[in-house]
Amino acid sequence: MQVDSCRSYNETNLLVSFSFYGKFGSMSKLSSSKSSIYLWMFIPFLVMQIGIFPDYWPNFKGKDWGTHIHFWTASSWFIFLISQPILVSKGNIEKHRTNGIIGFFIAGGVIFSAFALYSNDIRTSIFFEENNYQAGYLTYRHFTTLLIVETIEVLAFSYAILMSIVKRKLMEEHAWWLMSSVYFIMMPTVGRGMFYVSAYFVGGEDQLKAWHVDVPSSIIISGLALAMVWKFNKWKHPASWMAILITPIIYVLWSWLANIDTVHQWIKKIVIMD
Repeated sequence: MQVDSCRSYNETNLLVSFSFYGKFGSMSKLSSSKSSIYLWMFIPFLVMQIGIFPDYWPNFKGKDWGTHIHFWTASSWFIFLISQPILVSKGNIEKHRTNGIIGFFIAGGVIFSAFALYSNDIRTSIFFEENNYQAGYLTYRHFTTLLIVETIEVLAFSYAILMSIVKRKLMEEHAWWLMSSVYFIMMPTVGRGMFYVSAYFVGGEDQLKAWHVDVPSSIIISGLALAMVWKFNKWKHPASWMAILITPIIYVLWSWLANIDTVHQWIKKIVIMD
């Protein structure tokens, strides 16, 4: 009986800490909307799936294991973030906590499977360079310098996960770092989808310019992040601005680095070790 009372007290405490956050214990927008938070995770999940569809599913059997593992761990991460607020809204705190431990295992899979795919970018870069080939505006330098911008994204994602662990006793802080983390890793999938869409509208890959992909991809990802920040009034939170700004900054940095052959040669030497 004493154990049940203690559990009930702790669960009530957790729900209260989620519902009341900030000065004077006022109800925040995030807390008062916790039953609909899953929708704000489902929308970027849907956008990610649409973006990756033309690159992944038509050539499903031809993809290597690393690509499959990364796709399914990333998809599992989104599904995890969709399910967790539903459990909280229904008061199923114990299951939420148990799934949370599993979720951090999935996040590790997202991180390490992303690093494992670096070899694919290097192989593509070498093929493009040796055959004097390019896909639209994408040259061999784009695929080696992609490693730098992808590393920035992975590190930002890792930081968000670590902050969610550090802030786990402050449920709203914990939740906001996790919610924002999805926008740190959307660029590769949305960018791939936008490459195909833009190529269709401009008359083929040969007519593509970098801005045909970079600008609409940034508008989609940053726009979704901006809408979420506005919805929950999280303008002062660092994770909010990371989510809003990371994609356009990444694209600008990538375009600049891809024009520097020295960076390309430097990355090749580090990764290939020759």
